[in-house]
Amino acid sequence: MRDQLMREIFELRRSDLGSLADATQLHTRYPGLARQLDGIDTLAKSHRSPGGRAIREWNPIAQRPYLAFFMPAPYREPPEAGDEIRYDHWPAICQDFAELGHELLHILAWEPFFVGETNPLTWADDAFISYMHLSEAACFFHSDVLYRDLTLGILGDERLRHRSVGFSTLCQSLEVLAAAGFEQPCEQLERTMDMFALERASLDWGADLPAFEAMRARIFRFVMLSQQVQARLLVHMRSSGIADEFYERFCRIDGLPRAHEAALAGPEEGSIRAYIHELLAALARGVGPEPGVRVRRSAQARAYYLWQLAHAAGRGLLADADGLEFEPGLFDPALAAYAETLVALAREGPDQATARLFAANELAQAVVDRLAARGAYVSQRQLMLADSDFERLGLPMIGVTGGQLGEAPSARHAWLMRCPIDWAGLMCSDGGLREALRVALDERCDDGHRHAALDEFARAPAVRSYWAVHASEFDFIRGRFREPCFELI
Repeated sequence: MRDQLMREIFELRRSDLGSLADATQLHTRYPGLARQLDGIDTLAKSHRSPGGRAIREWNPIAQRPYLAFFMPAPYREPPEAGDEIRYDHWPAICQDFAELGHELLHILAWEPFFVGETNPLTWADDAFISYMHLSEAACFFHSDVLYRDLTLGILGDERLRHRSVGFSTLCQSLEVLAAAGFEQPCEQLERTMDMFALERASLDWGADLPAFEAMRARIFRFVMLSQQVQARLLVHMRSSGIADEFYERFCRIDGLPRAHEAALAGPEEGSIRAYIHELLAALARGVGPEPGVRVRRSAQARAYYLWQLAHAAGRGLLADADGLEFEPGLFDPALAAYAETLVALAREGPDQATARLFAANELAQAVVDRLAARGAYVSQRQLMLADSDFERLGLPMIGVTGGQLGEAPSARHAWLMRCPIDWAGLMCSDGGLREALRVALDERCDDGHRHAALDEFARAPAVRSYWAVHASEFDFIRGRFREPCFELI
């Protein structure tokens, strides 16, 4: 049973989920998790951009669980059917699965939004951030529970249990909470939410336990950093129309199938906490999604990405290789097709909606194929995370259009030097780019000339592949996407 479960988890992460009908051990040990994974359309796997930069796109509103690859390089390819999954595979397999459970819960927590029941994006800013923090606490708690069960309950290996995933370097949160006197799971969840909510009472817990103090301090730093991300994400979702028009067209449709029955009553903290307890209890009972949830998510996720591309076009940030812009109306027929798919799903069921979904996918793919043929790319993207690779260099945005690439010459120089391109080949083969780079870094030139020179350099295909999102990176048939307008992590 143990070896079979490890193999099922191992295969899960590289199969783009698909059907889990053959994952018998996964369904036996974690029925709720397995059934909910059956309702997920695609994963948002970490990968590398055409320019070689690591891409890690976390966004629960897109309904694609983010999955980083922890597997050591020699084991990234699945072994043959008869090969043994060795002991040195186990930590990475357990870590992958706990991380997947964490990211899945993020999406499940947003279910009231996707079925038009409650819209946290329209709440007061502090209520939205509270909702995000409490949901995050539940996700961390859930992944630590999963990891502990895998390492101790399934593998029975004391050495693995100290490699906590949910809180990463925050120690074994469940053991630390138990040592502080919080032994029951419901109580541990409440205390975890208290710490993420920065409750004053939590300052008095575990004062004589260095591990507890360390965990609390790291949670505090995480919360402080994530507040900026959440605030920026909220601003973008409102300004791009996701909070209102998208919600009305693609979510607020009576009769859409649900992933679970937990209900979010409102923005009050007590209601959010009660909802989280109800959601985790449903998952523990093995509650699965209603028929058609996978179709719903497939249509909503594709509509979301198409909507973001249309938003970029509307702001003049979707351009082709010659700098020409595209009209947002280009995306209207495919968006209308996805809206009709969801209405059909609510009224007629998944069988009828599936045929409409395939047709909508063909329409959307035709649009991005047309864009890709002209070399279209999103020319500027908002950075959400203060500690991202780019913003550490003083860059509030990544892309072209003058001063948005930072004011300090040192920041420009650092950004350029981080591009993993063939500098020697580029400088030798293209005198124009060599001159643009010289002007961009020359402090004696005025700011206008330097910004223009940096834009010219950044638009060069060899450099643009490092930072831009290209139309060719979208595949509405196979479910491959990028975040067009922002970068979270």
